Amino acid sequence: MFSTLLASYACGQVIHRGDFKPAKGGMPGEERYERSVEIGHGINLDAVIDVTVRRNGTLRVGNLKLRVLDEYDDGKVYVGGLLHVEFIDVTGDGFKDLVITGTVIHTGEKETEPRSYETVTSIYVFDPKKREFHLAFHCGPSLEI
Repeated sequence: MFSTLLASYACGQVIHRGDFKPAKGGMPGEERYERSVEIGHGINLDAVIDVTVRRNGTLRVGNLKLRVLDEYDDGKVYVGGLLHVEFIDVTGDGFKDLVITGTVIHTGEKETEPRSYETVTSIYVFDPKKREFHLAFHCGPSLEI
């Protein structure tokens, strides 16, 4: 039983597109994702993603504000719309960190322009003393708002 409990705690918490709901009191097309994430040792943080009618979504969790959903073609979009967003302990300290990864399609300004693809990966490590996430690794276009 202890190993089952440990295994369930050690696994990450992933944000899934199917968990988004229409925003209460919002305009048609606006969506919202809202969950409490158990970071570790009694620390819980609310993870909220608000999606605009233009299909852009911003994750707010702790001290972070990051663009994790982009379906509106304004020169770039994310493959699948939503990047892979996972809270998982990557440092082994008992606190979940934040890992975001995916692919960005650079579409250009005109439909005739060639498309290019670029991966994006960000790792934010949780600091329990400050109760904040700190960027530990980033590759690709910025996600910060």
